[in-house]
Amino acid sequence: MMNKHLLTVALLVGVSLSAAVQAEEFLDNRWYVAPFGSYVNAGGDRIADNAGYGAGLGVGKIINEHFNVEVRGFYNGFDDERARIGRKGQWDLMGGTVDAQYYFWRNKFSPYPVAAVGGMHSNVNGKSSPGFIGELGTGFTYELCDHLLFRSDVRYRYNNNFDANLTPNRNNEYHDMVVNVGFVVPGS
Repeated sequence: MMNKHLLTVALLVGVSLSAAVQAEEFLDNRWYVAPFGSYVNAGGDRIADNAGYGAGLGVGKIINEHFNVEVRGFYNGFDDERARIGRKGQWDLMGGTVDAQYYFWRNKFSPYPVAAVGGMHSNVNGKSSPGFIGELGTGFTYELCDHLLFRSDVRYRYNNNFDANLTPNRNNEYHDMVVNVGFVVPGS
């Protein structure tokens, strides 16, 4: 009877050690920085040229083998369509988000969906307003080496400027597509 209990305890210890070794393989709780460039396809509701560019920086934390949490700041800018008819105008969008990324797996190539919420300050033709943004998208990372990953994602961005009336005869909700390309640099 004693041998049976010893065998059970040994088996449980072995399974626990095996699980701990596997968890250690996936354990990567490093902080990282993520500089990126952006291309914005402005929705028609902005009355803007289609193309806009920008840049930003994220600071994130790997939570476990599936989740990252990231805080990002960004700037995007593009011309107001009315600039073509002699009026000067530029959309300047500055903001920040808190992102949650879910990695299906962590390998050399790692795809993920992303959801983000945050705020954005919009300025166009002398009018400006703070607003809410929400983003949904999908992307991937590709490991170039241990301390450098290439990353790209495509996001739908919803922006509500709370009755600021930045564009005449339009509502205060905007819908944009954002493509981000950059790098992830994990700490050591």
